[in-house]
Amino acid sequence: MSSSTPSRGAGRDDAVRRVRPATKAIGPVSPIGRERWDLWNLQALKPDATPTLLRALRRRHDRIARIERRVLREGRGDTAGLMRAARAFIDRRPELQGGLILSLHLGPYMLLPAAYLLSGRDPVILLDGPAHRRMRPRAEAEIRRLGLDGSIGWIPTDEAAFMVRLLRALRNGKPVIVFLDGNSGAGGMEATRDDGLRYRLPGRIVRLRTGLGRLISRTACPVHGLSVRWRENGTLDWRAWTPPPGMAARGPEAITRLIYTWMFAQAGDAPEQWSFWGILGRSSEVFRDRRADLPSTEVVRRRGRRFLASLRDAAAVTRVHLARRVEVWDGDLLVDLERHHFYAADGLRDESLDSLRWGCTPTLATLDAAFGRDWLERHLLRLHVLGLASLEPAAAG
Repeated sequence: MSSSTPSRGAGRDDAVRRVRPATKAIGPVSPIGRERWDLWNLQALKPDATPTLLRALRRRHDRIARIERRVLREGRGDTAGLMRAARAFIDRRPELQGGLILSLHLGPYMLLPAAYLLSGRDPVILLDGPAHRRMRPRAEAEIRRLGLDGSIGWIPTDEAAFMVRLLRALRNGKPVIVFLDGNSGAGGMEATRDDGLRYRLPGRIVRLRTGLGRLISRTACPVHGLSVRWRENGTLDWRAWTPPPGMAARGPEAITRLIYTWMFAQAGDAPEQWSFWGILGRSSEVFRDRRADLPSTEVVRRRGRRFLASLRDAAAVTRVHLARRVEVWDGDLLVDLERHHFYAADGLRDESLDSLRWGCTPTLATLDAAFGRDWLERHLLRLHVLGLASLEPAAAG
Protein backbone atom coordinates (compact mmCIF):
# COMPACT_ATOMS: atom_id res chain seq x y z
CA MET A 1 0.00 0.00 0.00
CA SER A 2 1.46 3.30 -1.01
CA SER A 3 1.77 6.03 1.59
CA SER A 4 3.62 8.54 -0.55
CA THR A 5 2.47 12.15 -0.55
CA PRO A 6 0.99 13.33 -3.87
CA SER A 7 2.83 16.18 -5.53
CA ARG A 8 1.34 19.61 -5.01
CA GLY A 9 -1.03 20.83 -7.72
CA ALA A 10 -1.27 17.44 -9.47
CA GLY A 11 -4.52 16.19 -11.00
CA ARG A 12 -5.14 14.20 -7.78
CA ASP A 13 -6.54 11.13 -9.49
CA ASP A 14 -4.35 9.17 -7.08
CA ALA A 15 -6.11 10.76 -4.09
CA VAL A 16 -8.38 7.73 -4.08
CA ARG A 17 -6.00 4.96 -3.07
CA ARG A 18 -6.55 1.38 -4.09
CA VAL A 19 -8.64 -0.23 -1.40
CA ARG A 20 -6.53 -2.85 0.35
CA PRO A 21 -6.49 -3.90 3.99
CA ALA A 22 -3.13 -3.71 5.71
CA THR A 23 -1.86 -6.41 8.02
CA LYS A 24 -0.24 -3.83 10.24
CA ALA A 25 -1.29 -0.35 11.20
CA ILE A 26 0.80 2.59 10.00
CA GLY A 27 1.26 4.84 13.00
CA PRO A 28 -0.63 4.71 16.30
CA VAL A 29 -4.20 3.43 16.26
CA SER A 30 -6.69 4.29 18.97
CA PRO A 31 -7.86 1.51 21.30
CA ILE A 32 -11.38 2.20 20.05
CA GLY A 33 -10.27 1.64 16.46
CA ARG A 34 -8.62 -1.64 17.35
CA GLU A 35 -11.70 -2.76 19.27
CA ARG A 36 -14.01 -1.85 16.37
CA TRP A 37 -11.87 -3.81 13.88
CA ASP A 38 -11.85 -6.93 16.06
CA LEU A 39 -15.59 -6.69 16.66
CA TRP A 40 -16.29 -6.18 12.95
CA ASN A 41 -14.38 -9.37 12.14
CA LEU A 42 -16.23 -11.30 14.84
CA GLN A 43 -19.55 -10.06 13.46
CA ALA A 44 -18.81 -11.81 10.16
CA LEU A 45 -19.46 -15.09 11.98
CA LYS A 46 -21.75 -13.76 14.72
CA PRO A 47 -23.63 -10.70 13.42
CA ASP A 48 -25.14 -9.95 16.84
CA ALA A 49 -21.79 -10.00 18.64
CA THR A 50 -21.30 -7.17 21.11
CA PRO A 51 -18.24 -5.66 22.79
CA THR A 52 -19.25 -7.66 25.87
CA LEU A 53 -19.00 -10.93 23.93
CA LEU A 54 -15.68 -9.85 22.44
CA ARG A 55 -14.25 -9.19 25.89
CA ALA A 56 -15.55 -12.56 27.15
CA LEU A 57 -13.89 -14.34 24.22
CA ARG A 58 -10.62 -12.57 24.94
CA ARG A 59 -10.73 -13.74 28.54
CA ARG A 60 -11.38 -17.29 27.39
CA HIS A 61 -8.56 -16.98 24.87
CA ASP A 62 -6.19 -15.97 27.66
CA ARG A 63 -7.25 -18.98 29.77
CA ILE A 64 -6.71 -21.35 26.83
CA ALA A 65 -3.31 -19.77 26.10
CA ARG A 66 -2.26 -20.40 29.69
CA ILE A 67 -3.37 -24.02 29.42
CA GLU A 68 -1.41 -24.51 26.19
CA ARG A 69 1.69 -22.88 27.62
CA ARG A 70 1.52 -24.98 30.80
CA VAL A 71 0.88 -28.29 29.06
CA LEU A 72 2.87 -28.06 25.84
CA ARG A 73 5.62 -25.54 26.59
CA GLU A 74 6.35 -25.96 30.29
CA GLY A 75 5.72 -29.72 30.50
CA ARG A 76 3.37 -29.38 33.47
CA GLY A 77 0.67 -31.56 31.95
CA ASP A 78 0.11 -35.02 30.55
CA THR A 79 1.54 -34.32 27.10
CA ALA A 80 2.23 -38.02 26.54
CA GLY A 81 -1.38 -38.82 27.39
CA LEU A 82 -2.65 -36.15 25.01
CA MET A 83 -0.58 -37.58 22.18
CA ARG A 84 -1.70 -41.14 22.92
CA ALA A 85 -5.30 -39.96 22.71
CA ALA A 86 -4.55 -38.20 19.41
CA ARG A 87 -3.00 -41.35 17.97
CA ALA A 88 -5.94 -43.45 19.13
CA PHE A 89 -8.39 -41.01 17.53
CA ILE A 90 -6.71 -41.39 14.13
CA ASP A 91 -6.12 -45.13 14.48
CA ARG A 92 -9.84 -45.69 15.11
CA ARG A 93 -10.71 -43.92 11.86
CA PRO A 94 -9.19 -45.58 8.79
CA GLU A 95 -10.71 -42.87 6.57
CA LEU A 96 -8.37 -40.28 8.15
CA GLN A 97 -5.23 -42.24 7.41
CA GLY A 98 -4.83 -41.08 3.80
CA GLY A 99 -6.19 -38.67 1.23
CA LEU A 100 -6.86 -34.97 1.53
CA ILE A 101 -7.18 -33.95 5.20
CA LEU A 102 -8.81 -30.52 5.52
CA SER A 103 -8.16 -28.49 8.64
CA LEU A 104 -7.78 -24.91 9.91
CA HIS A 105 -5.63 -22.87 12.28
CA LEU A 106 -7.70 -23.78 15.32
CA GLY A 107 -6.45 -24.73 18.78
CA PRO A 108 -3.05 -26.49 18.86
CA TYR A 109 -3.26 -27.17 15.12
CA MET A 110 0.48 -27.93 14.97
CA LEU A 111 -0.33 -31.22 16.68
CA LEU A 112 -2.09 -32.52 13.56
CA PRO A 113 1.10 -33.62 11.78
CA ALA A 114 2.48 -34.83 15.14
CA ALA A 115 -0.53 -37.11 15.60
CA TYR A 116 0.08 -38.67 12.18
CA LEU A 117 3.74 -39.23 12.95
CA LEU A 118 2.75 -41.01 16.16
CA SER A 119 0.51 -43.27 14.08
CA GLY A 120 3.46 -44.23 11.89
CA ARG A 121 2.35 -42.17 8.90
CA ASP A 122 4.49 -39.43 7.41
CA PRO A 123 2.08 -36.59 6.61
CA VAL A 124 2.42 -34.08 3.80
CA ILE A 125 1.37 -30.44 4.17
CA LEU A 126 0.15 -28.50 1.13
CA LEU A 127 0.51 -24.73 1.53
CA ASP A 128 1.56 -21.57 -0.29
CA GLY A 129 5.10 -20.23 -0.30
CA PRO A 130 4.79 -17.57 2.43
CA ALA A 131 2.96 -20.01 4.73
CA HIS A 132 5.64 -22.62 4.07
CA ARG A 133 8.41 -20.26 5.11
CA ARG A 134 6.49 -19.25 8.21
CA MET A 135 5.11 -22.61 9.32
CA ARG A 136 7.85 -25.13 8.55
CA PRO A 137 10.36 -24.01 11.21
CA ARG A 138 7.63 -24.00 13.88
CA ALA A 139 6.29 -27.41 12.90
CA GLU A 140 9.71 -29.04 12.80
CA ALA A 141 10.65 -27.49 16.14
CA GLU A 142 7.44 -28.93 17.63
CA ILE A 143 8.25 -32.39 16.26
CA ARG A 144 11.76 -32.23 17.74
CA ARG A 145 10.43 -31.05 21.09
CA LEU A 146 8.00 -33.98 21.20
CA GLY A 147 10.79 -36.39 20.24
CA LEU A 148 8.84 -37.95 17.37
CA ASP A 149 10.22 -40.18 14.64
CA GLY A 150 9.43 -39.71 10.98
CA SER A 151 9.30 -36.52 8.95
CA ILE A 152 6.80 -34.10 7.46
CA GLY A 153 6.66 -33.63 3.71
CA TRP A 154 6.11 -30.12 2.39
CA ILE A 155 4.52 -29.17 -0.93
CA PRO A 156 4.63 -25.38 -1.51
CA THR A 157 2.16 -24.38 -4.22
CA ASP A 158 4.55 -21.82 -5.70
CA GLU A 159 6.97 -24.55 -6.81
CA ALA A 160 6.72 -25.54 -10.45
CA ALA A 161 6.05 -29.27 -9.94
CA PHE A 162 3.80 -29.02 -6.90
CA MET A 163 0.81 -30.65 -8.62
CA VAL A 164 2.87 -33.66 -9.67
CA ARG A 165 4.12 -34.11 -6.11
CA LEU A 166 0.62 -33.66 -4.70
CA LEU A 167 -0.94 -36.26 -7.00
CA ARG A 168 1.89 -38.69 -6.23
CA ALA A 169 1.35 -38.27 -2.48
CA LEU A 170 -2.39 -38.88 -2.87
CA ARG A 171 -1.82 -41.96 -5.06
CA ASN A 172 0.56 -43.33 -2.44
CA GLY A 173 -2.11 -43.01 0.22
CA LYS A 174 -0.36 -40.36 2.27
CA PRO A 175 -2.37 -37.97 4.45
CA VAL A 176 -2.11 -34.55 2.75
CA ILE A 177 -3.02 -31.82 5.26
CA VAL A 178 -4.46 -28.55 3.94
CA PHE A 179 -5.26 -25.56 6.15
CA LEU A 180 -8.26 -24.05 4.43
CA ASP A 181 -8.03 -20.65 6.05
CA GLY A 182 -4.77 -19.83 4.24
CA ASN A 183 -7.00 -18.87 1.27
CA SER A 184 -4.26 -17.61 -1.02
CA GLY A 185 -2.61 -18.56 -4.27
CA ALA A 186 -1.45 -17.04 -7.55
CA GLY A 187 -2.03 -13.30 -7.51
CA GLY A 188 -2.22 -13.14 -3.71
CA MET A 189 -5.14 -11.85 -1.71
CA GLU A 190 -5.93 -9.16 -4.29
CA ALA A 191 -6.77 -11.87 -6.84
CA THR A 192 -8.84 -13.71 -4.23
CA ARG A 193 -10.91 -10.61 -3.48
CA ASP A 194 -11.40 -9.63 -7.11
CA ASP A 195 -11.94 -13.01 -8.75
CA GLY A 196 -12.68 -15.52 -5.99
CA LEU A 197 -15.98 -17.26 -5.40
CA ARG A 198 -18.51 -15.13 -3.51
CA TYR A 199 -19.39 -16.79 -0.20
CA ARG A 200 -21.97 -15.37 2.20
CA LEU A 201 -21.23 -15.65 5.89
CA PRO A 202 -23.90 -14.69 8.44
CA GLY A 203 -22.58 -11.13 8.53
CA ARG A 204 -20.26 -10.72 5.56
CA ILE A 205 -19.55 -11.67 1.97
CA VAL A 206 -16.03 -13.00 1.48
CA ARG A 207 -14.21 -14.33 -1.57
CA LEU A 208 -12.71 -17.80 -1.67
CA ARG A 209 -10.27 -19.66 -3.89
CA THR A 210 -11.69 -22.63 -5.76
CA GLY A 211 -8.39 -24.44 -6.41
CA LEU A 212 -9.07 -27.20 -3.88
CA GLY A 213 -12.57 -27.60 -5.24
CA ARG A 214 -11.14 -28.10 -8.72
CA LEU A 215 -8.60 -30.61 -7.40
CA ILE A 216 -11.26 -32.64 -5.58
CA SER A 217 -13.58 -32.52 -8.57
CA ARG A 218 -10.83 -33.64 -10.94
CA THR A 219 -9.25 -36.41 -8.87
CA ALA A 220 -12.20 -37.59 -6.74
CA CYS A 221 -9.59 -38.19 -4.03
CA PRO A 222 -10.69 -39.15 -0.50
CA VAL A 223 -11.50 -36.01 1.50
CA HIS A 224 -12.05 -35.64 5.24
CA GLY A 225 -11.98 -32.87 7.82
CA LEU A 226 -9.96 -32.93 11.03
CA SER A 227 -9.72 -30.27 13.73
CA VAL A 228 -8.53 -30.03 17.31
CA ARG A 229 -9.25 -27.63 20.17
CA TRP A 230 -8.57 -27.32 23.87
CA ARG A 231 -11.08 -28.14 26.56
CA GLU A 232 -11.11 -26.12 29.78
CA ASN A 233 -9.68 -29.09 31.71
CA GLY A 234 -6.53 -29.20 29.57
CA THR A 235 -7.54 -32.16 27.38
CA LEU A 236 -7.97 -32.05 23.62
CA ASP A 237 -11.19 -32.30 21.65
CA TRP A 238 -10.48 -33.93 18.26
CA ARG A 239 -13.25 -33.68 15.66
CA ALA A 240 -13.56 -35.43 12.31
CA TRP A 241 -15.86 -34.62 9.42
CA THR A 242 -16.84 -36.78 6.46
CA PRO A 243 -18.26 -34.94 3.43
CA PRO A 244 -21.51 -36.24 1.92
CA PRO A 245 -21.23 -39.04 -0.66
CA GLY A 246 -20.70 -37.96 -4.23
CA MET A 247 -19.17 -34.60 -3.31
CA ALA A 248 -16.63 -34.77 -6.14
CA ALA A 249 -19.43 -34.84 -8.72
CA ARG A 250 -20.91 -31.55 -7.52
CA GLY A 251 -18.41 -29.31 -9.31
CA PRO A 252 -15.66 -27.02 -8.00
CA GLU A 253 -17.87 -24.17 -6.77
CA ALA A 254 -20.29 -26.39 -4.87
CA ILE A 255 -17.34 -28.30 -3.36
CA THR A 256 -15.70 -25.03 -2.30
CA ARG A 257 -18.89 -23.88 -0.57
CA LEU A 258 -19.25 -27.22 1.18
CA ILE A 259 -15.74 -27.46 2.59
CA TYR A 260 -15.64 -23.82 3.72
CA THR A 261 -19.03 -24.16 5.38
CA TRP A 262 -17.45 -26.87 7.54
CA MET A 263 -14.38 -24.70 8.20
CA PHE A 264 -16.32 -21.59 9.23
CA ALA A 265 -18.55 -23.71 11.46
CA GLN A 266 -15.45 -24.94 13.30
CA ALA A 267 -14.15 -21.39 13.67
CA GLY A 268 -17.51 -20.07 14.85
CA ASP A 269 -17.82 -22.85 17.41
CA ALA A 270 -14.55 -21.90 19.12
CA PRO A 271 -13.69 -18.38 17.89
CA GLU A 272 -11.35 -17.68 20.80
CA GLN A 273 -9.10 -20.54 19.61
CA TRP A 274 -9.02 -19.56 15.94
CA SER A 275 -5.70 -17.94 15.05
CA PHE A 276 -6.39 -16.96 11.45
CA TRP A 277 -9.01 -14.23 11.76
CA GLY A 278 -7.20 -12.36 9.00
CA ILE A 279 -9.15 -14.28 6.36
CA LEU A 280 -12.35 -12.49 7.40
CA GLY A 281 -10.83 -9.10 6.83
CA ARG A 282 -8.46 -9.68 3.94
CA SER A 283 -10.88 -11.75 1.84
CA SER A 284 -13.95 -9.58 2.46
CA GLU A 285 -15.65 -8.34 -0.67
CA VAL A 286 -15.69 -4.77 0.67
CA PHE A 287 -11.91 -4.68 0.09
CA ARG A 288 -12.04 -5.54 -3.59
CA ASP A 289 -9.73 -3.52 -5.81
CA ARG A 290 -12.54 -3.13 -8.34
CA ARG A 291 -15.39 -1.44 -6.48
CA ALA A 292 -18.49 0.39 -7.62
CA ASP A 293 -18.65 2.75 -4.63
CA LEU A 294 -15.43 4.62 -5.45
CA PRO A 295 -15.92 8.09 -7.01
CA SER A 296 -15.45 8.33 -10.75
CA THR A 297 -12.33 9.96 -12.15
CA GLU A 298 -14.34 13.02 -13.14
CA VAL A 299 -15.76 13.40 -9.62
CA VAL A 300 -12.26 13.06 -8.16
CA ARG A 301 -10.93 15.75 -10.49
CA ARG A 302 -13.84 18.13 -9.84
CA ARG A 303 -13.62 17.79 -6.06
CA GLY A 304 -9.83 18.00 -6.17
CA ARG A 305 -9.89 21.24 -8.20
CA ARG A 306 -12.43 22.76 -5.82
CA PHE A 307 -10.39 21.82 -2.77
CA LEU A 308 -7.14 23.21 -4.16
CA ALA A 309 -8.81 26.43 -5.29
CA SER A 310 -10.34 26.93 -1.84
CA LEU A 311 -7.00 26.22 -0.18
CA ARG A 312 -5.25 28.69 -2.45
CA ASP A 313 -7.78 31.53 -2.57
CA ALA A 314 -10.15 31.21 0.40
CA ALA A 315 -8.45 29.24 3.17
CA ALA A 316 -9.39 31.80 5.82
CA VAL A 317 -13.13 31.61 5.13
CA THR A 318 -13.68 28.04 3.87
CA ARG A 319 -14.83 25.78 6.66
CA VAL A 320 -14.62 21.98 6.75
CA HIS A 321 -16.82 19.39 8.42
CA LEU A 322 -17.12 15.60 8.28
CA ALA A 323 -19.95 14.65 5.96
CA ARG A 324 -20.19 11.17 7.47
CA ARG A 325 -19.22 9.32 10.62
CA VAL A 326 -15.61 8.37 9.97
CA GLU A 327 -13.07 6.47 12.04
CA VAL A 328 -9.61 4.97 11.56
CA TRP A 329 -9.40 1.34 12.62
CA ASP A 330 -6.58 -1.07 13.30
CA GLY A 331 -5.03 -2.31 10.08
CA ASP A 332 -4.69 1.23 8.59
CA LEU A 333 -8.38 1.30 7.67
CA LEU A 334 -10.39 4.44 7.03
CA VAL A 335 -14.01 3.51 7.73
CA ASP A 336 -17.20 5.20 6.57
CA LEU A 337 -19.49 3.92 9.34
CA GLU A 338 -22.70 5.11 7.68
CA ARG A 339 -22.22 3.30 4.37
CA HIS A 340 -19.89 0.63 5.78
CA HIS A 341 -17.25 1.43 3.20
CA PHE A 342 -13.55 0.84 3.85
CA TYR A 343 -10.52 2.56 2.43
CA ALA A 344 -6.80 2.53 3.14
CA ALA A 345 -6.09 5.17 5.79
CA ASP A 346 -2.62 5.84 4.33
CA GLY A 347 -1.30 6.74 7.77
CA LEU A 348 -4.14 9.05 8.83
CA ARG A 349 -4.61 8.90 12.60
CA ASP A 350 -8.02 8.73 14.22
CA GLU A 351 -7.20 11.45 16.75
CA SER A 352 -6.50 13.86 13.88
CA LEU A 353 -10.18 13.69 12.99
CA ASP A 354 -11.24 15.02 16.39
CA SER A 355 -10.83 18.58 15.08
CA LEU A 356 -13.66 17.83 12.59
CA ARG A 357 -15.97 15.96 14.96
CA TRP A 358 -18.72 17.02 17.36
CA GLY A 359 -19.94 19.86 15.20
CA CYS A 360 -16.52 21.45 14.75
CA THR A 361 -16.12 23.32 11.47
CA PRO A 362 -12.60 24.78 11.41
CA THR A 363 -11.36 26.78 8.45
CA LEU A 364 -8.75 25.47 6.06
CA ALA A 365 -6.38 28.09 7.45
CA THR A 366 -6.91 26.83 11.01
CA LEU A 367 -6.22 23.25 9.94
CA ASP A 368 -3.17 24.38 7.98
CA ALA A 369 -1.78 26.01 11.12
CA ALA A 370 -2.55 22.94 13.25
CA PHE A 371 -1.43 20.14 10.92
CA GLY A 372 0.51 21.68 8.06
CA ARG A 373 -0.04 21.92 4.32
CA ASP A 374 1.21 18.38 3.71
CA TRP A 375 -1.53 16.94 5.96
CA LEU A 376 -4.20 18.96 4.14
CA GLU A 377 -3.03 17.90 0.67
CA ARG A 378 -2.51 14.29 1.68
CA HIS A 379 -5.37 13.48 4.05
CA LEU A 380 -8.02 16.20 4.02
CA LEU A 381 -8.03 16.32 0.22
CA ARG A 382 -8.59 12.58 0.12
CA LEU A 383 -11.42 12.77 2.66
CA HIS A 384 -13.03 15.40 0.43
CA VAL A 385 -12.75 13.52 -2.86
CA LEU A 386 -14.15 10.39 -1.17
CA GLY A 387 -17.17 12.40 -0.02
CA LEU A 388 -16.27 12.02 3.65
CA ALA A 389 -15.52 15.71 4.30
CA SER A 390 -17.35 18.76 2.91
CA LEU A 391 -16.26 22.34 2.30
CA GLU A 392 -18.43 25.25 3.37
CA PRO A 393 -17.48 28.51 1.67
CA ALA A 394 -18.26 31.74 3.49
CA ALA A 395 -21.79 32.99 2.96
CA ALA A 396 -22.10 35.93 0.59
CA GLY A 397 -22.23 39.26 2.43
